Amino acid sequence: PVFNHKISDYARAALTTGFAFSGFELYIVFHPYVSREKEAYSASLYGLLITLLIYLYFVIGTISVFGAELAQVYTWPTLRLLATTELPIIERIEFLFIQAWIGVSLRPISIQYFCASHIIAQLSEQKSQKLITLILFPIIIFIAVYPKDILQVFKLSEYVGFTALIIGIALPLILIIFGLF
Repeated sequence: PVFNHKISDYARAALTTGFAFSGFELYIVFHPYVSREKEAYSASLYGLLITLLIYLYFVIGTISVFGAELAQVYTWPTLRLLATTELPIIERIEFLFIQAWIGVSLRPISIQYFCASHIIAQLSEQKSQKLITLILFPIIIFIAVYPKDILQVFKLSEYVGFTALIIGIALPLILIIFGLF
């Protein structure tokens, strides 16, 4: 619930949820390749707004059904909410949601993978990024397999969220300040 906690609690929660919104900083990587700048800018803002509204919809729906206390007990309260939904044709709608989520999450993962190999190729002045893509693959697999349980996954996502906030917000601000001088 809004306004029931201290500002430091909201800041800590923003670090945890920063992982969910990471990826908007990729606009900085793709910006030099954009031919129609105004359309790309508005499209990226619409994409971020749509993501924000979808997340907000699920958060409000989950808290409305379970309440704030019970929503904190479940690991994935949105899936629990879908499990309570009954459709006459589909018995377990949460499995359809998980399949859709896997399909949707594959696109940002592949885009971030491409951007990481592209940035490393440019920094190391490589003509082709194929070798860097191959080198990054086992590293990404190791990071994906490394956590032993769900608590380690959540802890790792906090670190990634913190890093995403630094890269996505602090780094562009620093570059803008340096650009002014």
